[in-house]
Amino acid sequence: MEIGRAANHTKPAVWLDGGNHAREWPAFHVAIYFIDVLVRNYQIDDKITKYVDWLDIYVFPVLNPDGFIFSRTSKNAIIRQWRKNRAPANCSGTTALVKHVCCDGVDLNRNYDLG
Repeated sequence: MEIGRAANHTKPAVWLDGGNHAREWPAFHVAIYFIDVLVRNYQIDDKITKYVDWLDIYVFPVLNPDGFIFSRTSKNAIIRQWRKNRAPANCSGTTALVKHVCCDGVDLNRNYDLG
C-alpha cells in the first residue's frame, strides 16, 4: 500500500514490511496498525500530516502470507515456529559436509538481490 500526497517532485521513500518470518505474528498486525494511525490522523496530527505530505510511505502488511497461515493454523509446536515461506523443497543445494541438501521454503529476508 502506498500512503502519501501527490507531488510534482520526487519524495524520499519509506518502506515497512509486516514481517518476513511466518512465526513473527505481531509484525503483521503492527503494519496494519501503522496504516490505521497514518490514515486516521492525517490532517489531525501535525507530525503525521507532515510525514504523509513529505514522504512516500510504502507498507506491505503481509510479506509471507503462505508461511503466516501455515504457522498459525497448526497445533504442532514445531510448525508454529515455521519462519520460511511455503516454496516447494529445493534439493539442489550442497554444503561442505553434505553433498545433497533439501530445503523446504525460502527464508525471505536472506534472498534480496542487492547487487
